[in-house]
Amino acid sequence: MINVLHNEFYVKKLIALNGENVSFSGRIKDYNYLSSDTVRITAKGKLNSDANAEITFLTDSQKLDYYDKIDCVLTVNEIKNTDTFNSKDYYNSLGVYLEGDDASSVKITPVNFSIRRSVLKYRDYLFEKITTYLPDDTGGFIGAMLCSDKTEIDGSVKLSIYRCGLGHIFAQSGIHLVIITGLIYSVLSVFLKNKKLVSILSLFAILLFTLFAGASPSVVRAAVMSALIHSSYIFYRK
Repeated sequence: MINVLHNEFYVKKLIALNGENVSFSGRIKDYNYLSSDTVRITAKGKLNSDANAEITFLTDSQKLDYYDKIDCVLTVNEIKNTDTFNSKDYYNSLGVYLEGDDASSVKITPVNFSIRRSVLKYRDYLFEKITTYLPDDTGGFIGAMLCSDKTEIDGSVKLSIYRCGLGHIFAQSGIHLVIITGLIYSVLSVFLKNKKLVSILSLFAILLFTLFAGASPSVVRAAVMSALIHSSYIFYRK
């Protein structure tokens, strides 16, 4: 029922804008420099100051960062699968249903500080270290599985993996969060005898990893359940 309502009152409303020239105002959630003069941006905000939406689009390379404010005018289109990449399947799973063309009047307003930005910048730093020290596709695969960044995997290899139905190995999921927070909880329990403090620190670790993973639905779902479990000690519940 929730899925039906989501499609009826949100997705269809966005897809109805297909082919229209709109204004967009929001925050940058992700970006990827495709070349020295082109960057792909995924941003969350409002279309025509009305419809809430996440969109992805290409624009000229310029100085920007996570969660900077962005304003622009562009033509939006429904995302569709192609022979080379299942764009619709990939972006729809992230809650992105529209892509933009011919972005103009792009204005970037920097944000001085953001905890979410700091976490994502560390993710980028970790990815750079992995791909620097591990050769060829090895670093690309490890980086994709740990940091959810597939830019260092050869295009033909990536295409083959998705066509085999194995693309989910690149997605950070609940099992990542369970393993990492479980290890953190075990280590903290050795050095701290106060279970309430261990639980509070574990909850903080859950929050940081959720941001690190880009708050994907699978991670958020696992984070909610893990948070309930770890908070039981705080409220003296089993």
